[in-house]
Amino acid sequence: MIKDMPEELPIEVLETRYGLWNSYVMTLKNKGYKEIWYPQIQAFENGALDNDNFIFISSPGSGKTLVAEVILIHSFLKSTKAGAYLVPLNELANEIYDDFKERMEYPEIGIHVTKSTMDDENLSELQRSNIMIMTYEKFDYHLRNHPELISDLGAVVIDEFHMISNKDRGAKLELILAQLMHRFPNIRIVGLSAVVPNGDEISDWLHAKLCDTSDWRKNPLYEGVYDHRNKVIRFYDHPERLSSEETIGDYERNPTHNLTIDFIMKEISREGLPQTLIFVPKRKDARDFAAEIQRCLTEEIKERVDSYKLDKIATDLGNLEGSDTKTLKGLIEAVKNGIAFHHAGLGSEIKRVVMDAFRNQDLLVMISTTTLSAGVNLPAKRVIISEPRIGGRGNSGRDLTVAEYKNLAGRAGRPKYTDEHGECVIISKTPIFAESYKNRYILAEPEEIESRIDLSEDYGSLLNLLRDYPSVDKLVKIMEKTFYGYKGLNHEDLRLSVEIGVEKLENWDFVERDGELFNLTELGKSVSKQIINPFSAHIILRSLRNYLDRDIDQGLIQDILLTVCSTPEFDESNRFWRPGYYPNREEVKKKFGLDPLDLKEVDRVILTTEIIKKYISEESYSEIFKIEGLDAEYWAPSDIKERIAPRFSTTIRAMQQIIEESETELHNKFGELLDKLGIMTLYGIKEEHVDFVRKGITSDRNMIIFLDKIGIADPSKLLNVDIRWLSAQLAEKALKLKRRAVYNLLEDPEREKELILLEAYEKGIELSLFENLFTSSENQFWFAVKNILSHMDDIFEVHDHHVGSDSIPEADVYLKNEDGSLLKGSDGNPIKVCLECKSTRSLDKPVKTSTALEVLKKCPEGKYTSRVVIGTPSFEGDAGRRAKEHGILLVPVTVFARLFLLKEASKIDAKIIETTLQKTGELTIEKLNENLKGG
Repeated sequence: MIKDMPEELPIEVLETRYGLWNSYVMTLKNKGYKEIWYPQIQAFENGALDNDNFIFISSPGSGKTLVAEVILIHSFLKSTKAGAYLVPLNELANEIYDDFKERMEYPEIGIHVTKSTMDDENLSELQRSNIMIMTYEKFDYHLRNHPELISDLGAVVIDEFHMISNKDRGAKLELILAQLMHRFPNIRIVGLSAVVPNGDEISDWLHAKLCDTSDWRKNPLYEGVYDHRNKVIRFYDHPERLSSEETIGDYERNPTHNLTIDFIMKEISREGLPQTLIFVPKRKDARDFAAEIQRCLTEEIKERVDSYKLDKIATDLGNLEGSDTKTLKGLIEAVKNGIAFHHAGLGSEIKRVVMDAFRNQDLLVMISTTTLSAGVNLPAKRVIISEPRIGGRGNSGRDLTVAEYKNLAGRAGRPKYTDEHGECVIISKTPIFAESYKNRYILAEPEEIESRIDLSEDYGSLLNLLRDYPSVDKLVKIMEKTFYGYKGLNHEDLRLSVEIGVEKLENWDFVERDGELFNLTELGKSVSKQIINPFSAHIILRSLRNYLDRDIDQGLIQDILLTVCSTPEFDESNRFWRPGYYPNREEVKKKFGLDPLDLKEVDRVILTTEIIKKYISEESYSEIFKIEGLDAEYWAPSDIKERIAPRFSTTIRAMQQIIEESETELHNKFGELLDKLGIMTLYGIKEEHVDFVRKGITSDRNMIIFLDKIGIADPSKLLNVDIRWLSAQLAEKALKLKRRAVYNLLEDPEREKELILLEAYEKGIELSLFENLFTSSENQFWFAVKNILSHMDDIFEVHDHHVGSDSIPEADVYLKNEDGSLLKGSDGNPIKVCLECKSTRSLDKPVKTSTALEVLKKCPEGKYTSRVVIGTPSFEGDAGRRAKEHGILLVPVTVFARLFLLKEASKIDAKIIETTLQKTGELTIEKLNENLKGG
């Protein structure tokens, strides 16, 4: 670390000192970045912009994300190689993506940012991008399946680096890092975290430079314990020195409510920032506290909020899906009083609205579970921790770790919103607990990062490793690159854990032994490509094999869904629960072989299956909640739509791809069903409505249900309904849906005809003009063309002749200037166009070449400036070439109609038409657009 560095430097040093683009630095400045701070300066001066791996440990709110952003841009400038930014959560990926995109995708900067999460399949877009935002799991997926994408990277940034210690996801992240070092040593690894006490060890493992500024904060953070019995907060310095005390008023019996009201009252009196963020263990606490605190608000506090804004926010929430549930009704009432709550059961749009309202300082209080603990910038001066736990009592929850506590505390006093200090207060009901919390959290150091690798039980990691390292000796090489290996790899322990894990994989037919080698079977290779636990894949494969002789009906679908729900993919609280039990649970456990699950968990499997079955039957959320007896004050529609349903879909789609690759018999029987089920479960729609999604019409569940109610049960029926009737049903959404149906279900020329009709409707042009044009043939076709020309009489002067003559054309057409005079050519004579119209009788075949060329007999060369044939429905394939040879211009009816639309939009005039009519061959939409650009 470099001593005597300034506390801050102007943002311009990113250009003058560190070599970034002026346009990028100016964009940052325009977004409110005026300077870089001490941790950022230390990072840039201590290796952030070198070629070595780099670990940056810095307190929450100190600008780690900007350092990572600069690293990725600097790397791209030096090498033109793309970079990846990895995060643990989809929501965090979305937030980082929006931030990066806003700052980087200006034309002057030109850096293309893409996102790849569990919901995204966009390999081609990733290959074109400069910065990729991914979840850990998605990066691991690409590492296994698209190594060529990874090999082209210049740098990989891992946000929330301390997640290596996470018992569920840490091993995957650790193995990602090991494989990067082993297979792609030229890729630079950058780790970001606020809490890594053993940073020296981690940096040594990664051969990385270390920059640790975790003891610096832009705004000081005061940590304390509220002793409710004595109505006092004691703030402590490190180590263990009491720095200050604050006496709390006696407003409410509940300690959290009392502390909240006291804080807001004091901040209002000093005209400070009266926003507080309260962390609670459970969803129910978040909702209940919001309801109870709003009842405690004084008139003075109520006057502090902007009722007009809050009513508007409440209205916005009321327009979102699920607004009829108790949870959202409670949130709406709380918001009207300046209070909101946030937890995993709220939908993403709902969370976005309340987060924006809190950021904009429209809300005074946000009550949240730990869903707001990572990577979120909020304007809270004080963080209150009502109880340092996650979840309920006993085995249904656990105490916070020190690192988790420090992350929560770090939400207070963010410099983006205030220059004042931040405060974190843990609530204690008694002095004894106060002393315990002080020692356990405030004065304690975060836990050190430790390895979570255990190949005896982590079947997914083992299977994926064996694909590239098929023996213990080869596994040793990659394991030596892990933190587990760095700490001292015991070869015998590794061999034993591999043997235990491989025995399971062998039993599931994913691995075969060949002496010292462990070779993946074709089935094993297919499983290793997917984001699925191999044990889950085995359970589902076993069931599908048992179902081969069964008919595909609703009973089979329910059994498949129950099997899927019983797998480890749904462990870790990803099943619904309610009071009571199912009388048939022991029978279900035996029938489906659910030995690893206790009866309580079997109840949850049955309940969750019943819920997803009703979801894909298009029953309403309120009906599902009512029939299945769900607690509507705890559960919300988003629990189905955004958590459980996507998990069903992801698992089912993974299995569909596995059997497609390696299980022909199963794929022949179940492939189409699983493909449909993947869509049905993700969007909550019936089997007969799957094509709305497959054909790209809509994936909106409510829209699909409504379309079915008005008689549009499948996408093809959208083609047959009149846009005027459809608009009466769907308002502005009608055009979008109809257009998608036309684009995706029709081929030209019918597609172009329908698109023209839709554009005409959108612009308020009489549809009958085009309907007559597209449906008329022979002599009637000429009259339809003539009718269109009459609507362009400021450009065309038509002298029509006898229709159907063998010797003279339908019309001579002249072009007109704006003043009404005839437009003249370079020879000084009026431009004169010979116009013929040709069609087939039933409009089911193209106009023949010989028919199109009949114009040669009627329009002698030299007498006309141009010879034009308008044809319906189209021309034969060879007609354009032959017409070009003879100096004739063929205009398909759709191009003629498009010409009229362009005229109505004032995008063409007589001069552009003159240039267009000088062409020969067949006029296409593309050629017409070229003329527009030229004009």
